[in-house]
Amino acid sequence: MIARMRWTIAMLAVSFGTLATGARAADLEIATACGDGRHVFLVRPGVEEQVWEIAHIDAATAPLAIRSIVSFARRPEAIASSGDQCWVLLPAVDASRPVRDLVSFNVVQHPINKVWTVAPPGRLRFLPPVEVESAVVNLSAGEDSPMVIGLPSQRHVRGISRDDAAGGEADEAGEVRVLRTPDLAAWIDVEPPSGFDRTVSSTAGRLASGTSAVPAIVWSTADGPTRLSGWESEAWSTRSIETIGESEPVVFTIGERTLLGFDFGADGVEICEVRSQTDGNQAGWRRLAKVGTGLPSGDRAIVGTSAGPWIVGVAGNSVEVVQVDPITGAVGAVQVPVEDDGAGSLVHLPIPFLVLFASIIATIVLRPLIDRSPEGVATGIERAGLFRRAAAVCIDLVPGAMLSVVVFDLDPATFQDAIRAGDAESYPPVIFAILFSGVLAGIVETVWDRSIGKAMVGLKVVDGNGGAATTLQRGLRAGLKINILFMPLIAVISAVDPSGRGLPELATRTVVVPAKTPAATPSDADR
Repeated sequence: MIARMRWTIAMLAVSFGTLATGARAADLEIATACGDGRHVFLVRPGVEEQVWEIAHIDAATAPLAIRSIVSFARRPEAIASSGDQCWVLLPAVDASRPVRDLVSFNVVQHPINKVWTVAPPGRLRFLPPVEVESAVVNLSAGEDSPMVIGLPSQRHVRGISRDDAAGGEADEAGEVRVLRTPDLAAWIDVEPPSGFDRTVSSTAGRLASGTSAVPAIVWSTADGPTRLSGWESEAWSTRSIETIGESEPVVFTIGERTLLGFDFGADGVEICEVRSQTDGNQAGWRRLAKVGTGLPSGDRAIVGTSAGPWIVGVAGNSVEVVQVDPITGAVGAVQVPVEDDGAGSLVHLPIPFLVLFASIIATIVLRPLIDRSPEGVATGIERAGLFRRAAAVCIDLVPGAMLSVVVFDLDPATFQDAIRAGDAESYPPVIFAILFSGVLAGIVETVWDRSIGKAMVGLKVVDGNGGAATTLQRGLRAGLKINILFMPLIAVISAVDPSGRGLPELATRTVVVPAKTPAATPSDADR
């Protein structure tokens, strides 16, 4: 039945919150891609077996860089985007129950290293699943919600009457074109365009309507012209369009312009701009560009971006892009986006260096005020062991980690993988957790002589004679300790120092000892 048919494969492209789908020629496989003015998303095989990735390209940067940001065990059936938000439609797991999962996520650019990552980090939004009987499904998007379009049953094409067909309610539902749009936690049925029940092929996209863009469908019947239907003012506006050859066009927008993309496989690609309607029902167009050679290799898709129409080629894990000037129609050379894995450490970020610089300057400026404290460690002072100090640090990090999970809406299970991989999307939550934990522990340690972690494992901060350290000493030590959290390698100093002290203790003339160590007379008055 429908599951055996291959009348169309949905692919999508969005510009400035718009979406387009790829056309299908007889000898052409279509890549699954979508985009808006700046963001382009595409599906490609992952490096690991049986994994599919959603890769992102920023159309506003040069040279182009591509980064895989989400992976799935199932190959996405369709994707759509609006602004910085992307929706992914996953195929049904059970063939007897055609329920498809819909996943959504946003992308944000890190303000420092300019890497695009998923927001919130490590978490996808699972929207209510959608049940569609059709085996072929297209996906489009409004400003803040997706639309699912199921291709009607093809029994009428094969000459099978409704009375002769088997399958009961499932076939009845599959024969009727279903388009649904989510309203809060529910899906709402929308009547398809008139005559859509006899569709033999269709692609989903969007067309310009005033200053905004609306969902659109390009569809054709066996005995009629190709039609372009747009969802305007809660109703379908349908007009016929002239096609070129046998190719079914893709509809997408760039700003307030609606464009059509025709892909003829080995014969090239043509991109046309839709003019205002003529004769009431006919939409005219003018040719913008014709690309016969220099096309990207692999499965192709046509998407709209702020830089103009793109022809995207996906061959395995590699991606190629050809840009078309939106004004003159000039065609650029094939570009290969540079892979950006987003890997790196926190050390190169300015925030840790600013903290380090500020704490060192404060220590240098205020050090004369602690010069009367003993520089070394008096004989007989029992110093805290490395494992107890490490346990205290881990406990001190707990409040920041818990608050970071809440503030950034993290999924701890998946976020751990991002941290281990060094993904850039894990930087902001980690920096936030370290800063919050370090400041909180520093305040408690400055007012008291031990942080929460030290109190729980039985440690405290004293001067070199075992006496109470001054408030100034404890405060400077707390500031320097934040640098250890950002750059743990500095802690190696404590392993080579004869007294077992690290940078914060050496700079502030303090030492961490068990809490049972008898208190002595303060070495200096608190300042």
